[in-house]
Amino acid sequence: MTITDEQIDYITTNLEFYGVQEGNLKDDLTDHICTYIEHGDFCDFETAYKEAIIKFGGHYAMGSLQRETYLMVLFKKTRQRQKLIYASGFLAAFLLSTGSIFKILHWPLASILLLAGFVVLNFIFMPVYFYSRYKTSGNKIYSNT
Repeated sequence: MTITDEQIDYITTNLEFYGVQEGNLKDDLTDHICTYIEHGDFCDFETAYKEAIIKFGGHYAMGSLQRETYLMVLFKKTRQRQKLIYASGFLAAFLLSTGSIFKILHWPLASILLLAGFVVLNFIFMPVYFYSRYKTSGNKIYSNT
C-alpha cells in the first residue's frame, strides 16, 4: 500500500493530538507507522492506521512515549552533569590537598596548585553543582505528575 502526503499529514496531526509534541519523536513515530502501513497487506488506509496505532500501544501509549522519551533524555543529561560534578570535585580536592601539603613542606609550585584548586572549585564544581541541584528540583515536580 502506498501512502500519500495527505495521509502522512493526517498521521502527524493525530500524533500531535495524542500528545506527541517533540519533533524528532513525532518524525520517528510517523516513519514507523508509515513503514508498518506500507509493508502490511491492507485494503484501505483507515484500517491500516488503526491497526498500526494498536500495534504501537494504542492512543494512550503515544502520550506516554513522549513523557518516557523526555525522562530518558533528562536522565542522560543528569548523568553527564553528575560525572562532571564528581570529576571536578575530585580534581579540586586533589589540587587543594596537594597544594596544602606542598605549602606546609615549603615546596615549589604550592601557590600554583592552590590557585588551580580554587579556580576549579569556584568556576567549575560549584556552578555545575548548584545548576544540577536547580535542575533536579524542577524535574522532581515533572516526574511526579
